[in-house]
Amino acid sequence: AYFIAMSATPYAKGLGKYYTALCHPVTMKTLISDGVLKSFEIYGPHTIDLSNVKTVAGDFRKDDLADAADKPKLVADIVATWLKHARDRKTMVFSSGVAHGRSLEKEFRRHGIKAVEVNGYSPKENTADQEGTNQIIDDFKNGKYQVIISAEMLVAGFDVPEVSCVVIATATKSKMKLCQA
Repeated sequence: AYFIAMSATPYAKGLGKYYTALCHPVTMKTLISDGVLKSFEIYGPHTIDLSNVKTVAGDFRKDDLADAADKPKLVADIVATWLKHARDRKTMVFSSGVAHGRSLEKEFRRHGIKAVEVNGYSPKENTADQEGTNQIIDDFKNGKYQVIISAEMLVAGFDVPEVSCVVIATATKSKMKLCQA
């Protein structure tokens, strides 16, 4: 028997155990030219210094990367670039870690932008002292926040069509992570 699978994440770990071939019937370039996807612009004024970041299992070591990215000058530059090019856009930001995400949230808010950070340590539902992730996501979708910041939490399956800017404020060697963003 032959099996054919379709996936939005064809580079997902483990698919090679079950499938022997990968077909790309449509490229991103084709989808853009056909009007299915929007074209995009990329801005990258400053980059993360990765000289002290080790590689583990084919990607950057998370703790090293989080430390390298959470630098005040770099955080300020990310927000300044966003203010210059995307200040009126609903935005998702992918941070290098929880502390980095909180630094980005603080910097956005310092400039009067309604921003919120979510992470895997946030409660899913509201608690007495903390808004839950589900509520934060609903608030983002409904316009309470213009910017939502996530450390690898809102990746696969997260869809808000009104988002017209994605900030990848991290580094990766993973083609799958870049395709998902």
